[in-house]
Amino acid sequence: RGGGVNLVSARFDRLAGNPKVKNERKGTVESIEIKPRFRYLGGAIVIDGRHYRKDWTITQSDKVPYRLECRGRGADMNLDFDEVRLEKLTIVNDEADIDLSIGEISSRVDLDINCDDGQLNLRIPEKAGLKISGAGSSRQFGNIDLKNNGDYFISDGFDMAPIQITARLEGYLSRLSINAY
Repeated sequence: RGGGVNLVSARFDRLAGNPKVKNERKGTVESIEIKPRFRYLGGAIVIDGRHYRKDWTITQSDKVPYRLECRGRGADMNLDFDEVRLEKLTIVNDEADIDLSIGEISSRVDLDINCDDGQLNLRIPEKAGLKISGAGSSRQFGNIDLKNNGDYFISDGFDMAPIQITARLEGYLSRLSINAY
């Protein structure tokens, strides 16, 4: 989610060993990587999710554009980018429930989501244009009117919309819902 003045700040709860957080700057690009600290359990970050609370909270500044990559397996994600200048988001996370909210700060957002046997709930601004590929014809698009153009679905006026969101989906999603707010 957005907020704060730091590029990224994070709070980690109920972890079996805090993860390694590494950042590196090359020119104008700052890379931040969160990885397991220990190699046991195949190098996984172990989270006790018995209480169904948020285990991680990561906030990002709204002053810089982000190109983010989130990888996991069976890791449910609640990604709130309403106040984040998101340019590109890549998610590789099978068997996951993903709630993803895109805000109005960026005029162009690219999403690459690879999720097999999972669920995706995507929220986008009402004034955004959407072009989505890899979505089956029986998907629920909520209150969004999308036209089927063969290889992709697209909203009317996509090219003229003040916010353009392009989403590429891979894998079989057991549930896909897209709603405008």
